[in-house]
Amino acid sequence: MTEMKIWIDIDNAPHVLIFRPIITELERRGHDVLITARDYGQTKGLLELYGIPHQLIGRYTGKSKSRKAFGLALRSAQLFNWARHHRIDLALSHGARASVIPARVLGIYLVIMYDYEFVFDVLYKHFANLLMIPDKIPDDRLKKLGVNLDKVIKYPGLKEEIYVGFDNVDGELPLKLELNPEKVWVTLRPPATTAHYHIKKSEEIFWMLLDFLLSKETVQIILLPRTKSQKSEILSRVRAEGKVVIPDRVVDGMSLIYHSDVVIGGGGTMTREAAVAGIPSYTIFQSRHGAVDEYLERTGKLVFIRSREDFEKIRLEKKPPVKFNRSRRDYLVEFIVDKLEEIYGGRR
Repeated sequence: MTEMKIWIDIDNAPHVLIFRPIITELERRGHDVLITARDYGQTKGLLELYGIPHQLIGRYTGKSKSRKAFGLALRSAQLFNWARHHRIDLALSHGARASVIPARVLGIYLVIMYDYEFVFDVLYKHFANLLMIPDKIPDDRLKKLGVNLDKVIKYPGLKEEIYVGFDNVDGELPLKLELNPEKVWVTLRPPATTAHYHIKKSEEIFWMLLDFLLSKETVQIILLPRTKSQKSEILSRVRAEGKVVIPDRVVDGMSLIYHSDVVIGGGGTMTREAAVAGIPSYTIFQSRHGAVDEYLERTGKLVFIRSREDFEKIRLEKKPPVKFNRSRRDYLVEFIVDKLEEIYGGRR
């Protein structure tokens, strides 16, 4: 196989985890991987934690639609200026919008992965050469949403199965976070309030749930704010010394999930990671659920929390030992990299 120069653009923290094993496999096969990243949330911290070389380009510019549009246009221009100085064969991202137009203008073959079919995907649908989507999303739903199925390759599984695993768990993490071993450890991730799909009800459920958990003497909460402003708001409203732990630095997500007895999330990625790993998982996401979450609910791996009454569904107890099979993860990584090589080989 001829060596490829692949550009991977990362604009959100979960994408670091997704691409980490893919980058490793690409480099193992002799390909040159260039990584750009937006300075947003925990993205930079995770890249540094895992020792992944990267070029920071662009940052978070604000929550309003006008500031988001400005930030997208600015970062697209910055990425164009960066990319034109490299001889890139293929561009890859997991829904990173800012790299779409630069890749298109520069004639770079663009592969976009995504797993939430109701995401704002106009740029993907029109400008991506290929869409890589989990097979749990049915074709008829994609067609109704205007996706050209000729552009679609489906991978057999969930994106979380690409990387979830407990190979290098930090056994000292509970000590580092000063967790009480007598308590039920609940990892809580607030809603993504800056996301275009966010609705107010998710925040309302989050605050009610936080009060509910704080009322339980047996529970200790590991709270993971998404942004500095979200952290400040939580700290201004919560007074529970020792009951709530907010890590003061980026922690390894897989290690945290491994040690958690319960994971509750206001978005999608962390709750799906826990569900795939066999950890009791609950979602307070109140926007339209995608096919992946529907699949996890049907199979009993994920529980939807839609109201205060549903809080009683949450089993606040110590979990049994976790067992995890990594064979599926290795298969998915090889499947995706094989497809990228096939695409490049077919275009030469």
